[in-house]
Amino acid sequence: MVPPLLGAIFMVYWGQWHFMATAMHPLGGMMFQATLVLVAAYLMAKGNNA
Repeated sequence: MVPPLLGAIFMVYWGQWHFMATAMHPLGGMMFQATLVLVAAYLMAKGNNA
């Protein structure tokens, strides 16, 4: 999950750091995608130890 999200961040959302939509980025920014990358990296590092 991390590599596709990083690709989306660098290729589509780069330079748009907030959720607000603009004329250049009508779907909003990359804050949500960056949060998903951090959560996925955390889960990948932590593993499934309960």
